[in-house]
Amino acid sequence: MSYRICRQITTRTFQCKSGICKVFMEPCEQVKGGHWSWNFGFAVGKSKRQLNDWYNNRNRKSVGKLKNKFTGKEGATLLLKSFNFCFNMRWSIPPGDLIIVSCDSGEPEKQFRIYKKLIRGEGKRKHLDWVIDEENKKFFWYRPPYPDDLIWKSVKQHNVRIISAEVRNPLQDSLTDFAYFQSFDILRLKQHIHQPSG
Repeated sequence: MSYRICRQITTRTFQCKSGICKVFMEPCEQVKGGHWSWNFGFAVGKSKRQLNDWYNNRNRKSVGKLKNKFTGKEGATLLLKSFNFCFNMRWSIPPGDLIIVSCDSGEPEKQFRIYKKLIRGEGKRKHLDWVIDEENKKFFWYRPPYPDDLIWKSVKQHNVRIISAEVRNPLQDSLTDFAYFQSFDILRLKQHIHQPSG
């Protein structure tokens, strides 16, 4: 049995007052331990073609209209809705990978404040598993198990592979022990070889 990790761009589109909002998450570059960083972002346009042209950096007149107007007319409401997509889409990336959310919309200060409030909310809505970079206005999230977790050493030593497991509640905080260990599985590559339990 073979298990191959496939990293490809993931997108979602939905209707809004300004037209169509496209949310995307794409692999960017390889980081520590063979894991990858992913970029999360969104934009609002009049049509899917306009959004695709903007995403692919095509030199067209319609693309210029999107610059510095990523949130359309909705503003804060659309920022919240787009980041809720991030909470759900984050569990689709491979274990150990990293998501980076940069505040580079037309109003980066406002975008950063709203995202920070959503992440550091009160009670059950608090997400302590996100790292906040105040200076560069960025947010980081690692898919468990984290790259520095000792469990990655067992991958080479015991001929096993760590794979994603289905997460029942995408809004859960991965720092709790239950959520952390329930979000991945350990797969034995050769079932006939006895694996040590320690």
